[in-house]
This record gives sequence, structure tokens and C-alpha cells, in this order.
Amino acid sequence: MKKIGIIFLVLVLLALTAGMIFSVVKITSNETTKTITALNFRVGGLDEDGDFDKTMKTSIVTRDFLPLEGISIEMAENTDNSYEVFYYTKKGVFISSDEATHDAYVPESAPEGATQVKIVVSPKNGEDLNIFDVSKIVKTITIKVAK
Repeated sequence: MKKIGIIFLVLVLLALTAGMIFSVVKITSNETTKTITALNFRVGGLDEDGDFDKTMKTSIVTRDFLPLEGISIEMAENTDNSYEVFYYTKKGVFISSDEATHDAYVPESAPEGATQVKIVVSPKNGEDLNIFDVSKIVKTITIKVAK
């Protein structure tokens, strides 16, 4: 009789664990956007050809291309930081960039043929940055992209 009780208890615990895992997966799979974090940035900038330049130590830039469709960008109200959007084709060919701004991103400003972007964030103080500054700067901007 004791064995049946233990087996029943184990089965109940397994069912509860499976239910919790299913719930977490269901909740996270419903999200349609993801927020870009400090791990997605590095110190540096983009030159006039849209190429990464590690000697530009006064800004941070997204490591990889972000999809243009569904992107939203907002700066915190209490920051003097600004950002620039660099536009690229599907094949990664640079098209153009927007002027630095503090305003929320307007998707209609994207040039024709652009499918992906990189974002450069620059603090107003113009001082050289290091990897420890990246997370502080990223806290001043919210970038969301479609999953």
C-alpha cells in the first residue's frame, strides 16, 4: 500500500511539473516582440559607408542587423543620449542613415529597399566609452523588434 502512495505522489508531482513547464512555454510563445539588450551592443560606431568602426569610442552600436519590420525605438525622457538608424538591404548593403535624434522612431522614414537596420547610440558628453558603459547607455533606449 505504501508503494502505491509513493507512486501516486510521484505521478502527481510529475503532472504538476509538466503543467508548469507547459504554462511558461505558452506564455512566452505569445510574445510577438523581443527587447534588445546590452548583450546586443558593442562599443564603436558606423562610418559613412555603414561599416563598423571600432575606433569610434564615443558611441555604441548593435552587433547584428535588426529587422526593420515591426521595430520600435524610444529614448528615455531623462537622457541626453541620441540614436541614429542605419538602413541596409536584405543582403547587408548600406543604403543611408537618419540624423541623430532623441525622438521616438518613425518607421515611415525608412528608405525604399531597406529591410534591416543597425542602431548607433551616442551619449551627449562625447567621452570615450568602455564595455562597462554599454549597459548604462542601453538603459536609456528601448528597442523592440518582431520575433
